[in-house]
Amino acid sequence: MKTRLLKETGQLLCGLHWQQPLAQLLGREHSDGRRGKIDEQLVKRWVKGHQAVPDWVVPALHQLVARRAMALNVMAERLRQEQTKKDPGTEAGAKVR
Repeated sequence: MKTRLLKETGQLLCGLHWQQPLAQLLGREHSDGRRGKIDEQLVKRWVKGHQAVPDWVVPALHQLVARRAMALNVMAERLRQEQTKKDPGTEAGAKVR
């Protein structure tokens, strides 16, 4: 896995200060079984290229991103429904602002 992709994925999932939260997320996805977290220093070594990213990390990140995308889609639909609710005091179909 390229360092840039790891950084971009970490920032997308966890924000600007992503390394510690990503270590926690990956701990739950660890190939040897669920852990509280993996060592944040390990993530930093991956980013710096001092240690190769293990093979299990890419599918784990894929699952994390896919779950986040699904959650965002659900929230987007809820917000769309909220936006298009009809207010009894307005004309049918009129959007309330």
